[in-house]
Amino acid sequence: MSLLYERSDLAYLLLTEAVEAVATQIIDATAAAKAIAPSPPGDYQRRAAELGVTAEHARELYFFGEAKKRGPTYQFRAFLQKFTPQRFWRDEDDVFHFHRYRGMQPKAEKFDKTVRLTYSARSDFVHAGTPYPGAIRMGLGNMVDARAADDALAQALEGGTRMPPFVWFERLAQSAILESLRQTAQNASPAAGISGKEGQ
Repeated sequence: MSLLYERSDLAYLLLTEAVEAVATQIIDATAAAKAIAPSPPGDYQRRAAELGVTAEHARELYFFGEAKKRGPTYQFRAFLQKFTPQRFWRDEDDVFHFHRYRGMQPKAEKFDKTVRLTYSARSDFVHAGTPYPGAIRMGLGNMVDARAADDALAQALEGGTRMPPFVWFERLAQSAILESLRQTAQNASPAAGISGKEGQ
């Protein structure tokens, strides 16, 4: 908890990495790319046709390349889309009383955009040293850094998709990871070692 209050950016990064670690073990990168990535661009398809590559094969090659380049991004997004339970949108947080900041919580219809923004912030922080927005600290308690409130207000005035506060993303990550474990255990057979020694 001390890390959360003293280095909120690092706490956010570690939480994102935890989701990514689980996602890369469960979600197939190529399948995720096919489900999420945009269709092959027109110039790609035209060049493939000029080289005698069938449209089907060109599409397969495109998504294979997308999976190699941005696989973790697609796996992260696909994992949260697949395993976030519906109750996540209904239940309140048991730890952080976030109700007074309800207006800052992302809406279900902007879920994928919010998840993409979360992963982009992680990449910018790691690869470019760009700090997380101060608004991620909102909801941690009654006393927050004034910069967090200023940043939250600026995001609200700008409109568009906002970077979700840590308390919201923590509950999302927890809900999705626990749901993935529940489904994995439910789908496993006794022979896989759920209750026996074979799988230990």
